[in-house]
Amino acid sequence: MTFLPKKVHKICLANVPIVSVDVVILNHFRNKVLLFKRNNNPLKGVYYTLGGRVFKNESIIDTATRKLDEEAGLIVQKKELFFGGIMEEFFENSIYKSIDTHNVNIFLGYIACEKLSVRLDEQHTKCEWFNITSNSLHPQVRYKIDLIYNKECFFYDPGANLSIFGKQ
Repeated sequence: MTFLPKKVHKICLANVPIVSVDVVILNHFRNKVLLFKRNNNPLKGVYYTLGGRVFKNESIIDTATRKLDEEAGLIVQKKELFFGGIMEEFFENSIYKSIDTHNVNIFLGYIACEKLSVRLDEQHTKCEWFNITSNSLHPQVRYKIDLIYNKECFFYDPGANLSIFGKQ
C-alpha cells in the first residue's frame, strides 16, 4: 500500500472514478456531526467528512481507520465503525488544475465523545461539531447523514429531497 506518484495519480483522477472511504463522526446523542474545514480542493474552505482514497490491497475498514489517524489523530478500533452507505461524489475541481473529481465513496459511521482530542493534518484548518439538522451542512454531508438514518436511499441525487428532517 502506497501513495501513487503525482503523475500517475493525476492521470487516474482525470480518467477513472476513484474509490474513497469517508467517516461520518456523530456524537453519542447522534444529533451532531464532527466536520473538518478543508484546506485543499476539492471543497477548499468547506466543512466536510474525513476520508480519502483506498490503496491497492487495502480494505475499506483499514482505509477508514488509516484516514481517521492520518487526518485527525484518532485511533479507532475497527469494531467501533459501522456501515453508513455508498454514494458518488462529483466535484468540478481537484488538487490538480482543470481536472474534476469523481469518487465512488463508501462511508462508515463512528460514534464519538464531543470532547474528542483531535490532531489535524495539513489538509484541514479546524474542526467543529454541527447539529445534524443545520442548514449549513454541505448537501453531500447532509445526504450521508440521511443515508445513515434512512437505509432506503442508495444514490446521491442533488435534485432529490431525501432529508429525513424535511425540506431544508
